[in-house]
Order: sequence, then C-alpha cells, then structure tokens
Amino acid sequence: MGPQPLDQHSTLLETFLQRTSEVAGVGGWEINMDTGELFWSEVTKQIHEVPENYTPNVKDAISFYATSEGRKQVEHAFYRAVEAKESFRMELSLRTWTGRFIWIETRGEAEWEDNRCLRVFGTFQDITARKEIERKQEEEHRQALDRNKAKSEFISNLSHELRTPMNAILGFAQLL
Repeated sequence: MGPQPLDQHSTLLETFLQRTSEVAGVGGWEINMDTGELFWSEVTKQIHEVPENYTPNVKDAISFYATSEGRKQVEHAFYRAVEAKESFRMELSLRTWTGRFIWIETRGEAEWEDNRCLRVFGTFQDITARKEIERKQEEEHRQALDRNKAKSEFISNLSHELRTPMNAILGFAQLL
C-alpha cells in the first residue's frame, strides 16, 4: 500500500482530531483578527448548548460568562494576548444557552506574523464535575477541621474539669 494522497490524509487527520476532541470533551475556538469572525468547534457549541445552526460572535460569546467579573477577565485576557503576546488559562462560570450554570476552562494564545496578530485561538472545556469534586473536598476538609477543633476544646475542658478536683485532693493529701 503506497502513500495516501495529501487531501485524503488531511481528511483522515481532520476526522481524527474531531473525534479525539469529542472523546476528551475539549472544544476549540478562533477569532480571525482581520475579519473579527469567531469560530466554535462542534464541542464548544455543545458545551454552550446552542442550536446546531448557531453562529457565534465575540460580543455574544462574552455574554455567556455568568458574572460581569468573568466577562472582564475574558476581555482583559484577550487584550493581553493581542497586545502583549501573553497566553492565558482561566476557570470561569458560564451560563449556557439553555440557562444551565457550568464551570469551564478556557485557554488561548495569539498567532503572530510580521509583528501582526493574525488570530487568537484556544480550547474550551466543561470542568463542572471537577469543580464539584473540589467543592466537596473543601467542604469535607472544613468539616474535619471543625471536628478537630471541637475535639480539642472537649479535651481541654475535660482536662480542666479533672485538674480542679485533683488539685483539691492533692491539697488535702499534703495536709495529712
């Protein structure tokens, strides 16, 4: 079997990348700096729970972030990517098209050529399950600290209650 034609190889590679993206639950996004157009992969659209024919734009994409602080963080990260060539990674709350609140992680960086930003692109992943596990672990840790504090206070009180009568007994014993 000889080498595959370039277009067939590209199609196979594209299918492979799309499938691995779906399996991993990691979507992609890209903003063309010349046209201002925003592209979302199918997984990114699924995470946002938008209709199949939805065409995103930058303004609407930013409005999905659940808080004004989150929207400001995204805008600032984008600005820093374009102006200072800094990549970014953020975990933020998002409100999907259907109104469901989830946690996402987004990463991004700019692509430059001849001192000109061509595009900003990155990944998008639903991390709600991980955030829930972290929240439960933090709650369990807090409860363990509370139990430990209560135990320490009990032992301290018990020790005091035992010492007080013992001091009286020892005092009487010395008198005898």
